[in-house]
Amino acid sequence: MALDTEGMVLQCVRTLCDQSSADAASEELLRALGSHLNSERTYLFVRGDGGRLGDAYEWRSPGAESALPHVRNIDAAAIARWRDVFQNGDFIAVENIEFLREAFPREYGVLKRRKVKSLVVSPLDQDGQTAGFVCVNNPQPDRVEDVQSLMRTLGCFYLATLRRIRTERQLLDQSYRDELTGLYNRNRFTRDAQALEKAGEPLGIVFIDVNGLKRINDRYGHVAGDAALGMTAKMLREAFPDGFVVRWGGDEFVVYCEDMERDDIERRLVELSEGPWNATLPDNRVIELSVSTGIAMVPQDGIAFKTVYERADRALYRAKSKGKAHFCFYEPGIPSPLAD
Repeated sequence: MALDTEGMVLQCVRTLCDQSSADAASEELLRALGSHLNSERTYLFVRGDGGRLGDAYEWRSPGAESALPHVRNIDAAAIARWRDVFQNGDFIAVENIEFLREAFPREYGVLKRRKVKSLVVSPLDQDGQTAGFVCVNNPQPDRVEDVQSLMRTLGCFYLATLRRIRTERQLLDQSYRDELTGLYNRNRFTRDAQALEKAGEPLGIVFIDVNGLKRINDRYGHVAGDAALGMTAKMLREAFPDGFVVRWGGDEFVVYCEDMERDDIERRLVELSEGPWNATLPDNRVIELSVSTGIAMVPQDGIAFKTVYERADRALYRAKSKGKAHFCFYEPGIPSPLAD
């Protein structure tokens, strides 16, 4: 039995190391415990905001129906003693719920209605706090002898897996972020553009150029240029709260406009171009800002990312040729900036 348990733990740990999402890690933990203990169901409850139960997961043996909707609505007061047990560093082990009938009638009623005959509940301890708990319903009696150490061991590896996943996602998000504006960067835009290209969904690609950024940098310094870029990012977020705003690089920004008609995009750009708007420098000086904008629509102006990008850039070139604070939709025959 000990060797059997050790082998299961090693296999579960190896599998957890391969997981890239919290959902997959949670499901693997429950599967390993449920299968090894030959239980009917295993549950994982994650602590949410304010100490309330957050996410909940379920594994069930073949043929068993899901009881997760009923478990989610469990009377928290009926199992209030569990919290005290967990805070003392202990776990719950009930070989027969009939033992609870007189001492804990409310808890007994909750478990009885859910056809629980026996159960083991172990907390997930993280930094001295209960991050959640794992519950095994109706485990095989001869397999619960070492269940406490087993559940604690797997719980530790599970929480370590979640920390790794969070760290990886934070690092990935940072690689997709523009440090100055907090917007996503070109790498993220390119990744999503490729996905949208495959999906073939209608959208608008809006290219924005901050007018006179080089002059602002030369006259007021790069701190002023950074303030101008920050204000531009703010204005674009406000103009396109349901869009996906990206800093492309230098003085250029891009906005994805999914499920947005041309008229809607044009209305927003009219409001955006009515400026100029102002950016306040650290020394309280105020500088005026404006943008030029070019737009290409998918699928009208193309589907392939490279084609749409090139046509939005042509439209931007046409807008800038008209002066500051203009926007232009792509039309066939607009010359390329490289044509000059």
